[in-house]
Amino acid sequence: MLIGWSFIAAGAACLSYAGYCSSRNTRALAGARARLEKIGRRERLARLRHRDFAAFCVEVNNMRAQRKEKPIPVELLKKVQFNLMYTIDED
Repeated sequence: MLIGWSFIAAGAACLSYAGYCSSRNTRALAGARARLEKIGRRERLARLRHRDFAAFCVEVNNMRAQRKEKPIPVELLKKVQFNLMYTIDED
């Protein structure tokens, strides 16, 4: 009887540990995905800045709209087009 209860207790401990590890790994995976998406958005913006400046302006102003900020006029972006390497991002 004592052996049966010890198996049940050990099984419950194993299940709770597996649940804990699963939730911790899920949070770590979500954080890693968020970092990679941020890097991807920055890279996409950097490429748009050189290839298609009109699309770059639209993308920057869309990002600012998501953060509820005023859009940047295209004329202002045009003046500083080549100085924007790391100044405009979502941070």
